[in-house]
Amino acid sequence: MSPVVSNPCRFILSNILCLTGFLIPAAATMAATLEVLDASGEKQTLEIQSDNSVQLTALASGSMQLRLNGYYAVISDTPIELASGSSGGDGSSGGDGSSGGDGSSGGDGSSGGDGSTGGDGSSGGDGSTGGDGSSGGDGSSSGDGSGAQVPTDGYCAGYDPSTADCNPDQNFDTWNLPQGEVNYWIRNRLTEVMPFTLPARADTENVQYGILQLTTAERVRNAKTQDIFHMWVSETPEGPKLEDEDCEWYGTQARHYWYWTQDAATHAANQGMCFLGTESRVLYVNFETRCYEPFYTGSCSDTNKRKSSAKYQFDVARRVQPYK
Repeated sequence: MSPVVSNPCRFILSNILCLTGFLIPAAATMAATLEVLDASGEKQTLEIQSDNSVQLTALASGSMQLRLNGYYAVISDTPIELASGSSGGDGSSGGDGSSGGDGSSGGDGSSGGDGSTGGDGSSGGDGSTGGDGSSGGDGSSSGDGSGAQVPTDGYCAGYDPSTADCNPDQNFDTWNLPQGEVNYWIRNRLTEVMPFTLPARADTENVQYGILQLTTAERVRNAKTQDIFHMWVSETPEGPKLEDEDCEWYGTQARHYWYWTQDAATHAANQGMCFLGTESRVLYVNFETRCYEPFYTGSCSDTNKRKSSAKYQFDVARRVQPYK
């Protein structure tokens, strides 16, 4: 993956002789890209997003100067990715917390927001599409006083309707088979929880790894001032993430390829791939938007997640890679 540029102006000005000067506007997304050469001579793409200015100036000395006003930038062909844990970057290199924006970038558009604006989550679909498998419960459930029926067994057992949306019939079964893109919504500050049954490794010996491909039309959010996209895998609805740190991911936009495997050798050889284990069990993929503690400038914790009331729409496609 590509490194995060924590101070884009300083990075670019200190490496200005590598600048190719190729600026491509993308008005539809309020973004632009700039091609640069890294220290090894490889061509990289610098993505710039905001509504402020970029100025490229040829100096009398013959060098070039790039001045960014109100932008943050990353060298990548995808939006900034924030690793799990306390470090920034892409999981292979640490950030310093300054790369999440300067407070003036990232725009809140119609889908962002800082918790005080946005929709009320009452629109944007009914969330009834998704899983094609059978539900994991026995039909028994109990009410919590809010009108939601909480299963006492099987999928979604014991989930908290005040913080999560979990439907046994909306699941990721059959987990080890591919599925096309499906739309999902995060609404009412709830965590969207997707149960699935992980097959035993003996039943998936032909699968080397799988992928969840996330896409969205939502705008990039500013990690310093807004809630951002968060996903993780747990054994219970909204429960603690699995022990493997790669079973959790933060990003300023739900655009990502998230990899999983049940093959220990494949996991050991590939950084950033979540190891789900070899035994069959029920697991949950959890999706939410929340503040990210290492970057957020205000109060941010598990009990104060600073969730926006704006609904967040994203798509998930499942892919499976057999051994070659």
